[in-house]
Amino acid sequence: MTEQLSLHGGQRASGRLRLFLPSRVHLRGEVSRAMLCDLSTDGALVLNATELQAGEQVILCWAGFEAFGSIRWSDGQLAGIGFQESLPWETVLASRQEQDERGFSAKAAEYWVQGSMGVDGNDGMLSV
Repeated sequence: MTEQLSLHGGQRASGRLRLFLPSRVHLRGEVSRAMLCDLSTDGALVLNATELQAGEQVILCWAGFEAFGSIRWSDGQLAGIGFQESLPWETVLASRQEQDERGFSAKAAEYWVQGSMGVDGNDGMLSV
């Protein structure tokens, strides 16, 4: 369930757990919606509503957790975030459990990406 290789080549410092959880990215006083696509103790892959630039400092918030880090790479709306401090594995595993409990399906994720459904609880979807 974890991967060792980066999308952009090379070895990862730690394995990543694939997820699809609603999240928020805080950057320069602005907050944007995002999807947390994978997570490890050292970083995350996010699909963000706005393009992020390598080197920018961000706070990633998801499922009651948050982590401070910087954008390591960005390719359009996908971005890799490296965390300033490693997360405990319990946080990574709890994030997976949160996804399972919420039942966030691939179809709901597709609607979210297309912008045709919100994740604010007003349409029966998930709140962030």
